Amino acid sequence: MKLYILYGIVACALFFTGCSKDEDNDVHGTENITDWFEVKDKPGELNQALYRIYKDYGLTIFVNDTLGQEERGVDAYGEPIIYTELFDPGYYVFGTYTDFDSIRLSVNEEDMLKALEVIEERVIPYLPKSGQYRPHSLLLVQAVYMHANVPKGWFGERPLPFTHSVYFRSLKGVMCGDLSSLQNMDDEELSMWAGRIITSKTLEMYTEKYQTEVDEFYAITDEDKKSGTYYDQNCASSSTEAQNPCENLGFLKWRCEDNEYKVTLSKTEDLHEFISAVYAYQGKESIFTAKYGEYSKILRKFEIMKKLVEKFEESLN
Repeated sequence: MKLYILYGIVACALFFTGCSKDEDNDVHGTENITDWFEVKDKPGELNQALYRIYKDYGLTIFVNDTLGQEERGVDAYGEPIIYTELFDPGYYVFGTYTDFDSIRLSVNEEDMLKALEVIEERVIPYLPKSGQYRPHSLLLVQAVYMHANVPKGWFGERPLPFTHSVYFRSLKGVMCGDLSSLQNMDDEELSMWAGRIITSKTLEMYTEKYQTEVDEFYAITDEDKKSGTYYDQNCASSSTEAQNPCENLGFLKWRCEDNEYKVTLSKTEDLHEFISAVYAYQGKESIFTAKYGEYSKILRKFEIMKKLVEKFEESLN
């Protein structure tokens, strides 16, 4: 009996301790987590422009792939452990994307300011206010280096290098390249550069929600192909495909080219280009029609994407 009484007293003590409302017994976080996406108010024209965009629009824009450093204790010898947070371009959980090579950071402040001007005028107004279709951040770089593998006789393949204006596979955000070219771009080229940023986070959504229409879009490209596909192909310079404009195949551009080969876009890249074009020529569709009037495939693919973009925009409201 005494043993049962003792168990009862202990149980009551534990119960009242657990139900205590004393604030001293509440659990509090002791670790300050660094927000690497916060833009600080720093002096200088570029820093002030980055800070203003962050405060006004909630969009973080980086100009360096090193986002910051902090001390995290000391090692066995008493030396500080320095942690460095990186943008990690091309990285995903299980490795690095095979088409990604490297980036070159921009050191020209005028190019960066031009990029911010274009982003504020032509990108931000079309981005969702929040959610999965809005980039976590943007990283401004001079160039994003990629490669495509092309045949090399009997000895396998060789990489054919090229640069990409926008690369969106980083977990941290979207890399925006071609900064050194922005100053010389015309209005259409600037709008396409902006359009690629706008659409960078929505591609998977289009293939998931609008699969039927997207398949119809892809089918137009290959409708005159007796076998195989035009997508993601290495066309030797002597081939019919390489000798004709890429627009004949239904593409807005080649992925890359040199004296020996021209490489066509993948399905994802083709989708990206046409959705970007819808945003770039919004309200100016007649210019697009006049530019590509002799290419039936392009006009039909553009009409499909225009309707899908309208459907997507309506779903956000």
